[in-house]
Amino acid sequence: MLFKSVSKFQIQSLRPCVEQIARQQQLLRVIKNVLPPQIASHATHCVVSGRRLSVYTDSASWASQIRFFSNDILDELRKRGEVSLVRLQVRVLMSDYRQTKVGRKPRLPSRETIDLLCLKSESGRADDPLAKALMRLGATLKRRAEADQSG
Repeated sequence: MLFKSVSKFQIQSLRPCVEQIARQQQLLRVIKNVLPPQIASHATHCVVSGRRLSVYTDSASWASQIRFFSNDILDELRKRGEVSLVRLQVRVLMSDYRQTKVGRKPRLPSRETIDLLCLKSESGRADDPLAKALMRLGATLKRRAEADQSG
């Protein structure tokens, strides 16, 4: 049994959505043709909202590169009959960013710094909220440092 894409179904209520997706894919092809190849590969999606075209990319550094070509992109789109689009906005897809940062471990302060923090917090007044917060921070840092050494 083969999987059938949503765009292959002939449901009338989906027709406007399918047409909009096809238009956005066509616009993305035009955008990629305007951009240099190394930048074009980072333009992943585009969405039309009123008179604005939003182009999505995978990082902020590529977004600034794409922004540099915004006038060229809009000029090319106008040549192809897309006169209603007057503004180009470049956005960064955050889901990719979050996925790349998941496996990174935090860098803990040295054992001497943790001991000094605990010593200073213990010498503070018992009713002082800052001293209490420092004690909790010191205890947490000690626990994590010990877990890192044993694991």
